[in-house]
Order: sequence, then C-alpha cells, then structure tokens
Amino acid sequence: IFSGNTAERVGAIYHTGISATLRNLTFTGNSALTASLNVRGSGGGLYVATLADMGSLRFQGNFAAGFGGGMYIASGNQALSNATFDANYGFAGGGLRVNAGALTLTDSTFTGNSADAGGGMETGYAATATLGRVSFLANTAYNGGGVSAGFEMTYTNVIFAANASQQYGGAIFNGSNGATQLTNVTVAGNSAGYKGGAIANLTGGVPSIRNSILYGNVTGDGLQIYSYLAPVVNDSLI
Repeated sequence: IFSGNTAERVGAIYHTGISATLRNLTFTGNSALTASLNVRGSGGGLYVATLADMGSLRFQGNFAAGFGGGMYIASGNQALSNATFDANYGFAGGGLRVNAGALTLTDSTFTGNSADAGGGMETGYAATATLGRVSFLANTAYNGGGVSAGFEMTYTNVIFAANASQQYGGAIFNGSNGATQLTNVTVAGNSAGYKGGAIANLTGGVPSIRNSILYGNVTGDGLQIYSYLAPVVNDSLI
C-alpha cells in the first residue's frame, strides 16, 4: 500500500528503465503537486514510463495537478487488468491518462473520478486504447465525463452509466480524427451540459456502434449523439 505520499512530479511510484512487475498494489491519497504550465505533476499514484507487467491495481483518492490523477502511462504497448480507479482527480484523466502508445485495458472500473478532460480516462493524440469489460460510473469532467479520447478507441462489453460533462460528451468525448468503435456497449443515464449526452465526436473520425444500447442520456440539445460525421449504427437501440 502506498498512502499519503506527496511530490512535485509524481505522487508515489515513478517506473522507468527495465521492465517491472506491478501487481496487487494499492495507491491511496497520494499527490503530484506541480501546476506549472511547462511541467505539470502527473501520475498522482503511479507513473509508468516503460514496459511493465501490471494487474490488480487500486487507485483511490489520488491527485495530480497535471495528467492522470490515479495513474499516468507515458508510452509503449501496455496491458492492464483488474484495476479500480475511485475518486481520483487530475487536470486531464481523473483516473488514468495514456499519453502515447497502445493500451489494452480489461476487467476494470472507474467510479467517481473527476477532471477537466476525461473524468474517468483520457488519451493523448498519439495513443490508442482497447477496452474490454470495463465500467465507467459517475465520473465527471468539463468534456468527456467517462472518457476523453485523443485518437482511436475500441470499446467492447463496456458500460457507461451516470457520467456527466459540463460541455461535450456525457460518456465519451472524441476530439480527434481517430475512430470510435463500440460493440456490445451500454451507455445509459449520462448527461452533457451542451452536446452529446452519450457521445460527442467533434472531428473527422466516424463512430461505429454495433449491438449496443444508448438510453436515457440527456443533453442541452436533446440528442444522445453529436457527431461531425454521421455514425455507422448496426443492430443497436438508440
């Protein structure tokens, strides 16, 4: 257990260099405090800069003035399973920030995290993420209550419920040309203050929605999906 640690750049653990095993760890109440525009504290609990064997990690009540209130992944082809992110805060990525590379995330939950962008999770413009059996519950942000995506995202067997944004994308905000693909996804009871109670897609990527349910998502313009390009929808309830 790593609890109550504070530092300017990284709250508890900074991993770089050779591969490491990071399993069965709890990070609670740690803080990365630097708020400079040039150097922001990132990874309130954990900062991963190089390849790591990761699983069964818990992040609760951590803080980052910059990116990744719970955890920050800098780059690489990473995999993470059985993680929980609860009540963390970061400027971008309340629970998790993926800066670059590719992440496969499975069997994990994000609950009650908050950020300016991506209350649960945020990805950078050089990052892709594949999510399976992941839940986003009651996360909040200015854009992207559940997720704010900088590039391509694939969601399979994912649940978004009761997430909220002040502006765009109660559940999902996509601000790049990367594709958003949803398969067997439930998006219910989310809200956005302006557009996209479920999904807001502001640029050239085409959302693909298959075998999914979008229900009861609320927004200022009354539409569950706001997209620059029309989504491709198959066998779904909207």
